[in-house]
Amino acid sequence: MQYRWWLRGKQRHRAALLFNQQLFLLGRDIQSSRGNLLLEFGCRKEPSPYRGVHSLYIHEPSRRKQLILRGFGLVYCDTTRGGIFLSRKGFEMGFMAEATLPRTPWIPGLLPKFRPPKELSEKLNAGKLLYDVVVWLRDYEAWVEEVHGRSLRIGQLSHYQRKGRVIATWSPRNGWEELRILLKHF
Repeated sequence: MQYRWWLRGKQRHRAALLFNQQLFLLGRDIQSSRGNLLLEFGCRKEPSPYRGVHSLYIHEPSRRKQLILRGFGLVYCDTTRGGIFLSRKGFEMGFMAEATLPRTPWIPGLLPKFRPPKELSEKLNAGKLLYDVVVWLRDYEAWVEEVHGRSLRIGQLSHYQRKGRVIATWSPRNGWEELRILLKHF
């Protein structure tokens, strides 16, 4: 998916690093010695019907919104705007005008056909959906910091760095807030 109309150059590269780092942190939060932080935050765990495929996590911030977390990316749908998929690989975004998924995306092959937004209204809707996701990630990170302390993230990110990965920011909350500011015109 080459849908880069919404961020360019260094901003897109930084967002890609931040998103990849975030998915790593979410995975660590699921396995935390403090308990499953995603469940504590209010997500629902859906066990996979497929052998060898991990569970997915769903958060429904309202009756019309649904966020689905998978290791390969994130799907966010809003009944008034449609849906987006953010790929872990390069923070690539796809859009769909429909607001509900035809099936649960256990593996990438089960995702519906996401495409670049074509019309101005679709671009605006996709931008607003992306903005909502960034706010959700920022708010989640703020909650982690407030409830479990910054030391949790510092420890997790130290492990991430030891694996040879580039740290986008030592404060994911601030990283998402910076991206939110960039996207606020949507």
